[in-house]
Amino acid sequence: MLEKKPVAGAKFIPGSASNPLEWTMMLDAPDTYTVGGAKRACPYAGHVFTVSIKFPNNYPFKAPDMTFKPGELYHPNVNRETGEICADMISKTWGPTQNVTTLAKLVLGFLETPNMESPLDGDCAAELAASVDKYEASARKYAEKAPKKGSV
Repeated sequence: MLEKKPVAGAKFIPGSASNPLEWTMMLDAPDTYTVGGAKRACPYAGHVFTVSIKFPNNYPFKAPDMTFKPGELYHPNVNRETGEICADMISKTWGPTQNVTTLAKLVLGFLETPNMESPLDGDCAAELAASVDKYEASARKYAEKAPKKGSV
């Protein structure tokens, strides 16, 4: 399935034989993002983010748990300290006919357009709403902790 319908900007690393329910997704940050209706250079551009995917025993009836590597992403829909992704966003799109490519598109989508209606990190969302330039400076600082494209 993954080879037939690849997602641009996402690479999946399936779990091992001893731990088949834990996968890794590597996401290339987008070059641009949209905030307040305006397209801007993405503060994460040039970086690759690691997302842990843990499939529950009752998959596909329950969505996998997904977390970014903690401390690398400053984003309104992600807890920067734990890497937790806003569960509302996942649960609204998840159903038993969905799969990991759906989740990759969802995550890449909110990197390209932060969902300000469902922020998980209120301070980050407030900073983005108050000053895009200040938010972008903070986001670049966090992104520097993530590997550069081509290094992983």
